[in-house]
Amino acid sequence: MKKLLLLLILFAIAASATPLPDKSYFITLHYKDGAITVKNVTVQYGYAPDRINQPTSGYKLILADRHGTTIYISFFPVQTQIEAPMTKEGKWSPWIARNDFDFTVQLPYYTEGGTIDLLDPQGVPIKHVDVTKTSQCNQNNICDGREAFETCSDCTPGQKGPIKKFLTGEKLTATEADLADLPLEGTIGAPARKGAGKTPSSAGTGGILGSKLVWIILAIAIIIAIVLKRRAKKDRTSQK
Repeated sequence: MKKLLLLLILFAIAASATPLPDKSYFITLHYKDGAITVKNVTVQYGYAPDRINQPTSGYKLILADRHGTTIYISFFPVQTQIEAPMTKEGKWSPWIARNDFDFTVQLPYYTEGGTIDLLDPQGVPIKHVDVTKTSQCNQNNICDGREAFETCSDCTPGQKGPIKKFLTGEKLTATEADLADLPLEGTIGAPARKGAGKTPSSAGTGGILGSKLVWIILAIAIIIAIVLKRRAKKDRTSQK
């Protein structure tokens, strides 16, 4: 019984959102007259600052997934003064005030990123940015596309989406190949060809049913274990 419960707990642990170490959200901001505006948000290769000795107040960035669950929070100050160069006499000049400039803030890139919210130091919302187009996990409960268990909660342990399998040289099933419009065999990255069989919609439905089947089997196993345990207890009682 204990082993079955432990197995259930292990299966119930969903894949948490995981940052990709070599990518970041680059958020380009503009400061003028005490106000900040968001110019654009892109995903590029680059390492975001770690969380050691980071600011705990100031402007705030909140990264959330497609369901609105907060993934990452970061604070940052606005540097409105810069140090002036040293004079010819070897003396430091007064700091120079800036009032109209662009600057960039980085956040770690998460495959399940859905939105980024910018708030001022008082917690007042400034801008809500949709970044779902840059995500690699669409959180539709189907392990598809480039998704994999390590970076997407749509996939079960060890599972990969068809495109992810194709790019890593793994063989696809007929359903996976048809769903992602990929060849069953051939060189990695070969041009896709249309295949016969199930339509993408029917293949997607099968994926959902397949993921639910695991939970149904586990539920049946637990019910059987409980019934057997009660029956054994009843037999011991009757023997007394």
